[in-house]
Amino acid sequence: MQEKIQEWKNNGEQLIIGGDWNVPADSKFMQQFCTTANLKNAYNQVHNDNKSITSRYPGSKNIDFILITAGIEIGKAGYTPQAGGASEDHRAMWIEVSFKSAMGIRIPKVIHPIINRINCQDPGEVNEFNRRYAENLIYSQVPQLLGNLLSTMKVGMPLTKEQQFLYEMIDDKKVQAASSARKKSKKRFMSGVPFSADIVPYWRAIECWKLADRRHNQKNQKKGRIKSKFWKRTLKNAGVSNKDKRLFSHASCKEELSRAWRMYNREKLKSKHHRSTHLDRLADRRAKANNTRASSEIKSLRLQEESRTQHRIIKFILQKNQNNTLSFVTTTSKEGKITEYHQKAEIEEQLCRANQRKYQLAYDTPILQEPLRTELGLDGLTSNAKNITEGKYTPTTSNCYEKAWFQHMEKSEIAKADKSQVQPMTLQEYREGWKKAKEKTSSNTYGPGYSEYKAASRDEALATVELLLLNIPFQTGYSPKRWQKALDVMLPKKKNCFEVSKLRTIGLQEADFNFFCKYLGRWAMKKAEDYGHLAKEQYGSRRRHTAIKQALNKRLTMDMAMLQRVSTVFCSQDAMSCYDRISHAALALGLRRQNIPDTAIEALITTIQNMVHKVRTTFGESALTYNGDLPLRPNQGIPQGNGMGPPGWSVISSPCLELLRSNGFGARFSTPITKKLVVFVGYCYVDDTDQVEMEKYEGEEVDKILQRMQQAIDVWETSITLTGGAIRPEKCHWYILDFQWKGSEYSLTTKEDIPYELTVKDMDGKRQIIQRKEYDESEVTLGIHGSPTGDMKHQVQRMKRQSKDWADKITAGHMDRVNVAIALKTTVWRTLGYPLAATLLTKAECEDIMKPTINAALSKMGMNRHFPRDVVFGATEYQGLGIPHLYTVQSITHIQNIVNHQLNPDLTTALHKATFESLYLLLGLGHDFLTTKLPGVEEHFPNTIATNVRNFCIQNLITLQHNIEVPLLRKKDSFLMCHLTTNNVTKYEQYIANKCRLYLKILTISDMTTGDGSQVLQSIWEGKRQDLCLRGYKWPSQGAPTESEWKVWRQVLAKTICDTRRRLHQPLLQWIKVPERMWWYDPHTECLYFGKINDRSQRWIPHKRRARGGNRLYETSHQIDKIPPTCEPTICINHLSRVYFTGSATLEDTTITEQKCDTVNQRLGNLPNSLQWPLQNSFGWENYEQLKAVGQQGRLIGVTDGSYKNDRGAAHWILCDENNITIRIEGSLLSPGESSQQQSTRAELSGIYGLASIATLMAEDGVPITITIGCDSQEAIRKLDKDYTLDATTPDYDIAHSTRQLIVKTHWEWQFKHVYGHQDQDTPCDQLDTWAQLNVECDNKAGLYRTEAEVKKLNARHLPLYKPPWRILINSVNITHNSFDKIYSHAHKMSMYKYWRRHKINPGNALDEVNWCALGIAAKRSTQTRHQWQVKQATDWLPHNVNKHKWNMVQTNECAACKEAETMHHIHTCRAPMVVDHRSKTTASLRAKMKQLKTSPSIISAILSGIKSIWQESPIATSPLCVPGIDDAIESQSKIGWWALICGRWSIYWEQAQQQYLTAICSPKSSKRWQASLITLFWNTSWDLWNFRNGVDHNPNNIITNEQQDNLINQIKIQWSLGAPAEFEKIYYAEPLSKVLSLPISSQQVWLNRIKSARSAFQ
Repeated sequence: MQEKIQEWKNNGEQLIIGGDWNVPADSKFMQQFCTTANLKNAYNQVHNDNKSITSRYPGSKNIDFILITAGIEIGKAGYTPQAGGASEDHRAMWIEVSFKSAMGIRIPKVIHPIINRINCQDPGEVNEFNRRYAENLIYSQVPQLLGNLLSTMKVGMPLTKEQQFLYEMIDDKKVQAASSARKKSKKRFMSGVPFSADIVPYWRAIECWKLADRRHNQKNQKKGRIKSKFWKRTLKNAGVSNKDKRLFSHASCKEELSRAWRMYNREKLKSKHHRSTHLDRLADRRAKANNTRASSEIKSLRLQEESRTQHRIIKFILQKNQNNTLSFVTTTSKEGKITEYHQKAEIEEQLCRANQRKYQLAYDTPILQEPLRTELGLDGLTSNAKNITEGKYTPTTSNCYEKAWFQHMEKSEIAKADKSQVQPMTLQEYREGWKKAKEKTSSNTYGPGYSEYKAASRDEALATVELLLLNIPFQTGYSPKRWQKALDVMLPKKKNCFEVSKLRTIGLQEADFNFFCKYLGRWAMKKAEDYGHLAKEQYGSRRRHTAIKQALNKRLTMDMAMLQRVSTVFCSQDAMSCYDRISHAALALGLRRQNIPDTAIEALITTIQNMVHKVRTTFGESALTYNGDLPLRPNQGIPQGNGMGPPGWSVISSPCLELLRSNGFGARFSTPITKKLVVFVGYCYVDDTDQVEMEKYEGEEVDKILQRMQQAIDVWETSITLTGGAIRPEKCHWYILDFQWKGSEYSLTTKEDIPYELTVKDMDGKRQIIQRKEYDESEVTLGIHGSPTGDMKHQVQRMKRQSKDWADKITAGHMDRVNVAIALKTTVWRTLGYPLAATLLTKAECEDIMKPTINAALSKMGMNRHFPRDVVFGATEYQGLGIPHLYTVQSITHIQNIVNHQLNPDLTTALHKATFESLYLLLGLGHDFLTTKLPGVEEHFPNTIATNVRNFCIQNLITLQHNIEVPLLRKKDSFLMCHLTTNNVTKYEQYIANKCRLYLKILTISDMTTGDGSQVLQSIWEGKRQDLCLRGYKWPSQGAPTESEWKVWRQVLAKTICDTRRRLHQPLLQWIKVPERMWWYDPHTECLYFGKINDRSQRWIPHKRRARGGNRLYETSHQIDKIPPTCEPTICINHLSRVYFTGSATLEDTTITEQKCDTVNQRLGNLPNSLQWPLQNSFGWENYEQLKAVGQQGRLIGVTDGSYKNDRGAAHWILCDENNITIRIEGSLLSPGESSQQQSTRAELSGIYGLASIATLMAEDGVPITITIGCDSQEAIRKLDKDYTLDATTPDYDIAHSTRQLIVKTHWEWQFKHVYGHQDQDTPCDQLDTWAQLNVECDNKAGLYRTEAEVKKLNARHLPLYKPPWRILINSVNITHNSFDKIYSHAHKMSMYKYWRRHKINPGNALDEVNWCALGIAAKRSTQTRHQWQVKQATDWLPHNVNKHKWNMVQTNECAACKEAETMHHIHTCRAPMVVDHRSKTTASLRAKMKQLKTSPSIISAILSGIKSIWQESPIATSPLCVPGIDDAIESQSKIGWWALICGRWSIYWEQAQQQYLTAICSPKSSKRWQASLITLFWNTSWDLWNFRNGVDHNPNNIITNEQQDNLINQIKIQWSLGAPAEFEKIYYAEPLSKVLSLPISSQQVWLNRIKSARSAFQ
């Protein structure tokens, strides 16, 4: 059955399968069957009590049910009653299915709703509204009244009753003025037709005569009659005069209405034309208002229109635009009884009661109970509450953690020192804020909406009035009455769950109040960031802190614990309704801590506490309201949708996290190699919190960690209750990772090994047991399933389910090919791509997830679903389809995240560092640990992000350049595991040797050899761990190997680095670097010393006897002040109270004699190479000291400009005195990096890098200097701004990062100034200011230096940068822009190459000569459908007759024109006369178009000769002219194949030959763009031949001889010469004769037949 089901689904069928299954619906077998077939139980889509159904008597199971596919919509479902007859022992199930679900979904005509908002994209409509609004305000005397109020109001003091009355009167007048202006704005209801001004009169006529008809019907009615004002206004709008009374008789009205409908329906046929005209007019208005070009505006509007239409269709097909308003709700009693409510009054009563209860829950928490309630008040505005943030008062409470929480509410020293408070909004901030607002955002329906405020903000006078009214509550604490109204919208959190307690309440408030709240929230977050009040673990509502990033932090912590084998406990907790339960007292403390004024806090809290709520359902707004028990128990919390919700939770939850940290809870560890301390208490994103506890020291007992976690949970629960919140125990869970060494392997403990329980208090204060998960059980966190060990089974199931649902809906829907491709990229691929940053999916799992989606998408995109997957996932650059492969996307996401966080250090950076350093120690391969294979060791590693990235890089030859360095201590030293990869060592031996190495804590040969470097230490050979104090790294835990494993260890050492007597094959020489604390041997006194080189140390003297093996034995003596300078480093082995001496070796003299650098040249020589090369080509150093003095006076300026051309960049910089530019130092430099990296912005950044290099030299004296940098590139200046986020997707991030590092190093005050470039083109240079003159000079000198470097062939490829970040290298080329596309293309390059070779489409050695770059550019220019066709042509998957015959679609494979076997190659070489004639025309057209592209004549001849060799199957004609490069191009293309040229695979030598031609004719055009244009041209030519073939294949009548074709053309010319009567001239003679003759033959015949018939009928 599964095979048939899949077959039906592949054919686009919706399935309803009912039966007596004889298997219970909830059985494991049936659930597995439904999952595999992606079917759902119909009953469960409506009801949730499937287990209580019994479908057969006698019996207790449900074995009769109906299964449906995902696209079927169920209205109702149920079972028939039990029959009385003995023969009827089953109950039948019934379902109610909508017609569109059963018979397929088609997009209906879009009915535009009545729009009551202003269209802010139309400047004309905005100006009209603003004019009416301003007139209404002036008429109502609002400006005068507002002036009176402001003159009597005092800032910081509450309004008097008279002032409050005046404010409310002004506000009412404002609301009425806005409402009146809005009502007179354009109405956009067009009866299913897109809006255009040309159709409006016709629709107004219909409205007018409808209204006239209603007036006749209402003549005898006393109530509900149409008002005369409305009637006159309707007549005026329709342009109808009311003077002729006969026109308004009942019969005339009916006739006029019918006539109006006919005219309207006639114009509807032109609706597309009218809409296009409307957009043209709108573009003109927008261009005039925005000072832009009309062409760009119309292009933007048309793209927007097309995109909206496409996504509207996609949403409908995917059922994403369902109506979410409530038509019924349910409640569940304590006994579990479910009650449904369907009546309007019942629903509203239940919703109001539930919401009221929700906003009152905070009263059960300590902060709203005595004594804190009296001390802080219900609003946190008491004097005690104010003193808490100043550290002057501690509330009365017996709980020490509660006291500590209030202490953490004290302001930081920075906040106390900052005496300024948040100021009222300025006019610029007001207008900018509304400019960013979305006009479609919903708000309460009483006052003006978002669109009205957004429109009014564009008028300065109106914006000023609105701003003054908005700032009065901010300055006085007054809460306007209009603000105290809210409309609650209820949304289901889960599909088909309408339980009132599980609905999400969204509060729609007044638009200006929400704007006020967002302003406060924005400032609160900004101040909290500046003051350091936000905990680093809190990621909610913070810039660059996303949910997926927090999920990544959790994954990395688990990875680190697995790699280091550290005992760790994770506990995930969920706060109950965190926004709805926020205590206003805690909120006031949190906001006051950020220096938010008390008046603004009072206005906010008073408004929320006095807010009267209504609810909205399917039946409209409720008459029933709720607003708490005022004044004793006003509502608490912040309604969801309020702009203060996320910031408010962040500022009050951060002290909770700081409380945990200050009490020593959380994870605390050092990165294994760099030893950087990492401290965090967990991860928090809004209400989801994960606490982490790790072992504090190696070997700490698990019970202590668990006890500490229980204490941490209690502290967190206590602090959360002080915010008004509570923990939801049923949504909490915890893991433990504890490693036990059993035999020769580690294993993780289970519940049976450690039977421990963690508990937490619920909202009633009762302790509840937290659910414990095993280490390999997945649990969802922040939308991602995962387990500590990296098991992704549940995540795979979830993603596969999403993939199947999408596939079913797309299969059942009716969408064109383009929309399917858009839906694939914008819906399901984004859904599946969201969790990839924190997942560890294998390639097989990813392909299993993608399979349903790819099969459905390919079929709907007009492609065979068996299309080769290598090509489907191949990059467009290599002629693949370009559908992203999830596994590749996951790996690239991981790599980009690693680079991003190295550029922007944070907690994620430290966790990445810890995991990679752990992997470094585990592998022991040194710097190349990410690129060297070690199969025997890798397969035993846990599944982590670091190991996945390493495997991906090795598989695809990608280098992730890192900065993890472990120094080699001696000459001839090397990493031990490197020897195990080059010698004949088996995988098993690698694994055992690495295990022994980790136990002994060895990285390099010097870690295991004697002091003289001649042999392996005896203890190391025997497997005895010795603390040699050489490296103080934090090694991963490793148990002691067995004796048999130590035997393997010795065998491996003897096979690789030494002999059986432990003597090294390559003895070590001098010491290069020694640790801080080291053993030292004095050859003169034969004494030993241990300690730092210039510090007090312990002296050891020789013992009387020697140890076994001849090693001298030493014993301790006394302390000395300083180790003698003649000492040599050595290795000593501890033995009881004595040590063994194993020999010594000299230390290489690496010290640099300290000399005072008196000259600039000496100081330049001491700079590192990364700072020397930018200054090599510089001069003017005699002014060095003068410029330093100028800098101290604040007159030091630097100007730079770059030059870029032909993939080469250079820059020139000038450092000078602003008042005297002749006092200067200047220089030129090349832009560092590969030619592929070069671009204009990189050249500009190179110039600033040169200025930063000389600034670093000048800053060595420590003199504070101010410098201003002038640059004509705003992009370069923006990238150096500290607030700008650099990441792996930012072009030139490497040089921007290095320049930032230099700027920070100088400790100078840096300022940047944008200078407009090339001003000398319009103005004489001597009339320009200093900055412009210097810019022009730098521009000219940069261009000269770039030309000089090009002539001298200077190479900037390997120029080093200062402290470079982690970088991505492909083929040793640093990837600095388009990193995702380049990595993806490279990763799938080899699979595409294999495909071409496997199918013999291209010889293997010719693929590297293909110009893939130009092909990629051409592919990006193509439309989606054309690109698909090109890929099918290149892979020979087009539906020509040979393929169709193979696919059983036709009975013969013959060509319709010549009866030979029709392949794609045959379509180009068919010998039928009509095809040959068409091809001849195509050849002529090709030649003309190639000339238009300024193609070299020799190239044209060569290419056309090659094409003719295919079309005419003749040899290539050789050109008599000997043109450089042409012969190489012809030879290379012949190797690649001339058919490949038609398909787009051109030789790289064509571009080189064309470049020589362009240079010869002095053309500035790019040969690369020329090559891409030619590829597109030949694609279009091939497309034309394919279309011609289709015309022949689909209409055999088109097969005519040349004589017949000439006769047809003559007949058309005769008919044309006869002329046309006026009645059908517009129909048949609208196009010129040339256009008719260029039509396909079938179209020409149709035209001729129709014109003859029309002429005959007319006559």
